[in-house]
Parts: sequence; structure tokens; C-alpha cells
Amino acid sequence: MTTIDCALKRSILIYIEKVTENRYNKIKRKIILKLQFVRERLRSHMRLEGDSMCPYDNEIEKIKNQIITKYAPKDIILFGSCAKGLVKRESDIDICVILDTQDKRQTLREMLVDIEYDVDLDIVIYTPSEWLKYKDDKSNFANIINRTGVSLIG
Repeated sequence: MTTIDCALKRSILIYIEKVTENRYNKIKRKIILKLQFVRERLRSHMRLEGDSMCPYDNEIEKIKNQIITKYAPKDIILFGSCAKGLVKRESDIDICVILDTQDKRQTLREMLVDIEYDVDLDIVIYTPSEWLKYKDDKSNFANIINRTGVSLIG
């Protein structure tokens, strides 16, 4: 075998290794993305089935019941780290409340005063018409809540 043949053979082997490695990395990335998707789906399913995923479950239930009793919302959606099962010590509870109101700011102020809670709480309010308008708009925060959140009512 000549020197040129050896160099050509080496080049071909290097090329095959690179192609194989690239294919392996693409497959690996696809598998990781699919596993992440399945993990998120399982977390949402566990939340819907009532399995405990969050150390704040009792607090969430207490807040939910107070909002239902005092404000009769169309829906309450838990989103953020509690909905994803990624709670850390510094995590708060993120809740989206969909209800009929003429003044969202005033309603939010009333909620934060009227509702008893023992952890950091963030509440976002949408009217039913706003929710229908924005929940599928990918440029709107409501879309993130709609995709990653879990309904606490029904």
C-alpha cells in the first residue's frame, strides 16, 4: 500500500468517525428532548392525579379554597416551580386567577389583603375574555401559563 493510499484510508476513517459522532450527538439530543418532555408531562399528570409534588401543597389548597370562596373565579392555574415540581427553598407560589372583574389592580390588592398565606405568593389576574385572547398568543405571558400551568379547579 502506498503512502497516498494510507493517507486516503486514514482520511476516510476520520470522516466516518466524525459522521458517526455527529449522528450520535443528534440522536442523543433528540432523546434528551423527548425525555424532558415526558418528565414534564408526568409532573403535570401527577399534579392532576393529586400526588404530592410540592411541599406547598397544603398552602396551595388553602389559597385555592379562599379564592374560590371569596371571588368565584372561572379558573385558578398553578404555574411556575410548584407546577413543574422544581420547588426550591426560595420558591414562591405562582397562581393565575381567571375571573370577571372591572378593576384587576383593585381585585389583586384585595386578594393579597384578604387571603391568608404563609409563603411568598404571586398572583396574576386575567378576565375570561383576556384569557381567551392571550392564552394561545406565544408572545404573551398567558401562553406560558397555559402551556406549563395546572388548573386547580375541575
